[in-house]
Amino acid sequence: MPMTRLIFTQPLALWLLLAVLAPSVLILGLVSSFMYTQGINALDQVARQRAVDTVRFLAPASEYGVLTGSRDSLDGLIQGVIATPNLSAIVILDDRCTILAQSGLTLKMNGSRLCDLKDLEVLGNDRLRLSVANPIRAQPLRLELSPEDVQRGFDDTARIVGWIYVEFDTTARERKKREVLLQSLALAVIGLLLAALFAAALARGLSRPIRRIAGAVRQMQEGDLKARIYGQAFSSELAALEQGFNAMAESIATNHDQLQARVDEATQQLSWQAHHDPLTGLANRRRFEQEIDQLLARGARSGDQAALCFIDLDHFKQVNDSCGHPAGDALLKDVAAIISRQVREDDLVCRVGGDEFAIILRHCPMEHAREVAESIRAAVADYRFNCEGRTFAVGTSIGLIPIVSGEYSRLEIMMAADTACYSAKKSGRNRVVEATLSDRARTMPHEPQQNLATVLREQRLELHVQSIFALAAPTTPVFREVFLRYLDHEQRPQSPLHILAAIDREGVALELDEWVASMACAQLEQEMQSQSVHVDGVAKLFLNLSRASMQHAEVYLDGLDAACRKHGLQASQLGLELDMVLVDQVPADARRFSQLARKRGYWIVLEHFDTGSILRIGSLQPDYLKVMVSAVCEHHAIEDGLNVMRAMLLMAHALGVKVIVAGVEDAQQRAKLAELGVDYMQGDALEAVHALGKTS
Repeated sequence: MPMTRLIFTQPLALWLLLAVLAPSVLILGLVSSFMYTQGINALDQVARQRAVDTVRFLAPASEYGVLTGSRDSLDGLIQGVIATPNLSAIVILDDRCTILAQSGLTLKMNGSRLCDLKDLEVLGNDRLRLSVANPIRAQPLRLELSPEDVQRGFDDTARIVGWIYVEFDTTARERKKREVLLQSLALAVIGLLLAALFAAALARGLSRPIRRIAGAVRQMQEGDLKARIYGQAFSSELAALEQGFNAMAESIATNHDQLQARVDEATQQLSWQAHHDPLTGLANRRRFEQEIDQLLARGARSGDQAALCFIDLDHFKQVNDSCGHPAGDALLKDVAAIISRQVREDDLVCRVGGDEFAIILRHCPMEHAREVAESIRAAVADYRFNCEGRTFAVGTSIGLIPIVSGEYSRLEIMMAADTACYSAKKSGRNRVVEATLSDRARTMPHEPQQNLATVLREQRLELHVQSIFALAAPTTPVFREVFLRYLDHEQRPQSPLHILAAIDREGVALELDEWVASMACAQLEQEMQSQSVHVDGVAKLFLNLSRASMQHAEVYLDGLDAACRKHGLQASQLGLELDMVLVDQVPADARRFSQLARKRGYWIVLEHFDTGSILRIGSLQPDYLKVMVSAVCEHHAIEDGLNVMRAMLLMAHALGVKVIVAGVEDAQQRAKLAELGVDYMQGDALEAVHALGKTS
């Protein structure tokens, strides 16, 4: 952490404490230093003055003894003075620097310097001794002294006849200095403690309410909107700040509750729209597929019986073409209501296409399923639709199949039911055709059961594409989506669903995805070399992926990288389409796949996107969203569907994601989508699906 950041992130109480203590320490230090210095100077001055006074007294007093050479008188003089406190030594010398009298041991005496003195002088002043010397002068003898003589004092110019030298012991003075120092320090410490107590009280009084406010703000950051401040503030200003915070928090909590209520309502509405058809209110195809998967998982454990009905309306196109889309919408609503009345509350009725319905009959043996299917057929057959003075009779072609868990996938079950429904329509319509999954081989168009190795060896698979156009340039393709087609015994392209179901059961879907990627890259290289496409044009392909590729991200992406290097392609020329149905099955794998693919430079496209997939955008971070017209706007006259589409566009654009609308089947849909401002469109109304490498 940088030093400046470390300094400026300290608690407020510490700053307040420092703000009071720093000047207090400075002031107390200055005062203590001043008191100590003054005390020391006073002690030095007193000691010095005492020494000076002593030699000034002794110099004239010893004049007679020095002049007469009377050692006895000098000794007597010294003995009378030696009792002076702290006086350690006295030495009297004559004019030849000969010691005439001495008392005590000198430590600092320098004879040569002493005998050169002409006036009183302090010779030394340290921790041990204070030494002072003064010349002894021969003063003229006066029997009478005038006031002027007294005022004039001794004659400093008289002849020097000797010297007086004294030493004072300074240890007592030094001890006194230490006492003064200790007293100064004690006063400073006491002052500092008092200042610290005051500073602590001030810091606590000021920082406590601020800490309460900071703590309440932190609680609100963490989502606790009930945080409030309770306590007695140090000042009226802080009290006003606490009251203001409480008022603000109360307002925020109220607004949040109101906003949360609206969000919950909108979330419920979006959740409902994600799983229901906006026209009929029935469950949609997404909900239908999820329910089938759950039913297969539960049935495998419990052995529960269930059945599936696929229903296709007979003569619906006649009503739609004769009376228009609004009449067709009204007919679909009426039929949805009729079907719903024939089933139990636990059964699930879904609208899975334009005029196609599916019913999941839960906990239902086939005997009862047959009765339900027949009752639906009869009820719709008895119904008459009136429009513009005309009456229409419609019927239902129903395919019925048991849902068998454990052996077959959802795709195989749906294919079998759809095939049974197709058989009912081909057999004359308005009837129920029952089939079993064991009949699936007989319903296929005379093709034997084959595995992936076989169909690849026999070259039964072919890549087809459909272009994607930008709204700004509706005649120039920008991308192309790659589709897989199965070639029948007459080399006619057919839906590969039965092959995909077998491959899914074999567990070799990853190998098929790798084959598609390799063939697509090779074909794209050929097109670029022949200059039939340009890099800035449609030399960009979108590849559809299976769940296995998402679950084995490194394996698939490593193979795709190798194919790009081999054929001289850039990762930015390929987009990878993730089906939201598969994403919901393996969300963690899909998220990881998206992260790895984006790092390598591939585009990410979320296919079959709807309002129920909104939460996946943040984790998958796609570049494009692909929305099917049938998922949100099957009929252009449905305003709810258009509003949903408009909301999805606004949301995607706000997140910087482009939207591709697929399944555009006619000019009316194309015009409506253009009005909404979609980014890209795809469908038979713009270009039909055709073999890769060939024009449509």
